[in-house]
Amino acid sequence: MQGYKALDKEFENTLRKITMLGYGICLICHSKIKNLPGPDGTTIERVMPSIPDRAVEIVNRLVDITAYIDLYYDENGVAQRRFITRGTPTVVAGNRLPYLEPVIPFSYESLIDAINTAITKQEQQDGAVVVDTHTNEKEEVLDFKALHEEARELWTTLVNADESNAEIILKKAEILFGHPIRLSEITEDQVSILNLLVIEMKDLAKDLSPAKK
Repeated sequence: MQGYKALDKEFENTLRKITMLGYGICLICHSKIKNLPGPDGTTIERVMPSIPDRAVEIVNRLVDITAYIDLYYDENGVAQRRFITRGTPTVVAGNRLPYLEPVIPFSYESLIDAINTAITKQEQQDGAVVVDTHTNEKEEVLDFKALHEEARELWTTLVNADESNAEIILKKAEILFGHPIRLSEITEDQVSILNLLVIEMKDLAKDLSPAKK
């Protein structure tokens, strides 16, 4: 068991370090079909990544898009491929972009165009701040004190709702920072990583019911 934990941590830390260096990660794998019970008692065949469950749990925390490359035939009977970016009862997929099209033609150009369109729409509809580190057209200045206070407030809300959230948050912090760390130990030069942790905590808070909040 200790060997598996060490393997998980090494795999997770390696992926995290790559992302913190500013690189994008593209992970490719085969798919497999798993038979699952349907709501009416029938069996549903669901397509999912053909990788160990332990790896899936780690990868899902880091990637923005989990897409399934589907094969279909157009009206002329010609085989075509497409990205499926939203999960269905028969396909495991998903993404962190609310306005990303659920089906995208299979090409690099189509995928990039769809992502850019989704980001632009999120900026227009939700007032999201887009940061371009290459052109510096839009630069987000992170306020360490404000982020630290927000993190403390989120901690209080989440832990008051469920004490087990404390362990979840500390685990997320360990993954991001590369070692165990508490909110009080985060320094100003780590503000970028703190921002990522606050985002993770906000996502966790979304699962709270209005009554718990």
